[in-house]
Amino acid sequence: MGFIRGGIFLHTYPWGGESVDRGWFKTWRKIKDSQVFHNEGLLKVWTWCLIKASHKTRWSTIKVGRTITEVEIHRGQFLFGRDVAAKELRMKPTTAYKRMLKLKKMRNIDINSNSNYSIVSICNYDTYQGDEDDKEQQREQAGDRQVTGKEQAGDTDKNKENKKNDQKEKSMSNSYPSDFILFWSAYPRKKSKGDAFKAWKSLNPTKALTDQMIAAVGRQQSWHDWKKDNGEYVPYPATWIRGAKWEDEDIGGSSTQPQTGRCAPNKFQPEGWKDL
Repeated sequence: MGFIRGGIFLHTYPWGGESVDRGWFKTWRKIKDSQVFHNEGLLKVWTWCLIKASHKTRWSTIKVGRTITEVEIHRGQFLFGRDVAAKELRMKPTTAYKRMLKLKKMRNIDINSNSNYSIVSICNYDTYQGDEDDKEQQREQAGDRQVTGKEQAGDTDKNKENKKNDQKEKSMSNSYPSDFILFWSAYPRKKSKGDAFKAWKSLNPTKALTDQMIAAVGRQQSWHDWKKDNGEYVPYPATWIRGAKWEDEDIGGSSTQPQTGRCAPNKFQPEGWKDL
């Protein structure tokens, strides 16, 4: 366990701890052309964020004062505390937090905080850490140990169950509600529809909010980030919904002007780095 802040600390358990020391994540070659790559301290913090991010939705237990509570951590997210970060990164807490804020400004991450804890989300996590990662990690982890015949039979049963769930999800694809269909038709990136629908059901938007979301999608399609590289940086719809991205503003101004930060590595811009 480690202190997060103000007497709040995180429990780490073998079945759901914050420390992720198995598996792997992707690093794209074009990171060498990014602002992050050209700053050693920032690159270290960014890599740490990718290591900390959960590759699937799960629940994490934290203690606030004398109260223990469960926090839902979605794919591409992790609980953040500057004291724990400083210890793991071997940096001063103020330095670690300052670099996290820099990554947020660049739109590599988003930080949502309340009085008890902070949750960090990796922007466009699904874009760069594709769905196939889960399958590859499962195969790699299974190869790290010798399983008994009983375990192998259990794995086979799980595969059958997964196929049944996939078939069930496909059968539901023709029964989406009209408001979600309208959103899906408007959203330019048609990826992971099932996950997007789960996020939609969890949000359960009103008609007014649905209209606001669809209007935001139409507005954001003119943004530089969304038009760049044939829409490569457009978030997956599930990420967009869970992150309440309809509330975002185009801080870059005109769509013809490059923005100073985005949810992906950007061009080398040395201004303001000397203090990091």
